[in-house]
Amino acid sequence: MAALLIVGTLFTPATALTDDEKTIVEVVGTKTLMDIDSITFALVEIDYGNTMNMWFVPKSSDEDTLINSIGSTVGVYVGACKSYPDISDLNLMVGTKSTVAGKMYCKRAWADEVSQNTDGSYNTNEMGLVALRVLGTFKKTS
Repeated sequence: MAALLIVGTLFTPATALTDDEKTIVEVVGTKTLMDIDSITFALVEIDYGNTMNMWFVPKSSDEDTLINSIGSTVGVYVGACKSYPDISDLNLMVGTKSTVAGKMYCKRAWADEVSQNTDGSYNTNEMGLVALRVLGTFKKTS
């Protein structure tokens, strides 16, 4: 019986987002990314372990568009982490759920390194460094 309690504890997140909080993050995150000029498709989901999964399709493959797209996705993730401290890591996929061309990730600790200014905005230099770290994790999938 004690082993069952321990196993149950291991598979239950220490602090979980409520279903309402997940829905808010998913809807606001998706809408925010869909409003970005460099992105044609975006989808944000939060899984059972509070990991954010994000799919996006950039409007083109030129360097500026790709950098703006990745920066925007990282910005949405950092903003969500600041608003909802229970969010875990980010899995970032280039493509749709059915067709993923590449994958990246962002550790929650990286998002925590971005400081917030007194006006509510985030330190752009720190945000840029996190975006570069994320870009460095890119793995082609197809």
